[in-house]
Amino acid sequence: MSENEDQLNELETSVLRKLAVHNPELEGIIEDLKVSKRTYSGVGGFTDFEPIENDIGLGNETLGLNDYIIMIPSVPNGMGSVLFCTDGKPEMLEFFTYGSDEWYGKDMNFTLKLNT
Repeated sequence: MSENEDQLNELETSVLRKLAVHNPELEGIIEDLKVSKRTYSGVGGFTDFEPIENDIGLGNETLGLNDYIIMIPSVPNGMGSVLFCTDGKPEMLEFFTYGSDEWYGKDMNFTLKLNT
């Protein structure tokens, strides 16, 4: 990855902060997370994190962004996100579109809307 590509982007940071509301152990490490790889599938994407040293107590959980929907102008039905954790540590953040919408990670003009 080139310089600064290992840093979280605004979308990733915003989603992780929302997840930290219900999982406070995340809050203290968000700024320290480094991206090892980003992959876009057309119906979403994956952000893989470099391994962190310490178990922060997340177990082998899958944390969903259940309270919010990611709204992006080019994705009319919105998007969701899930954080996969292994051995107590964040491993991968997945983004996925709803319906048959496509997203290749280019449009980052987003808002997080309360899912009512």
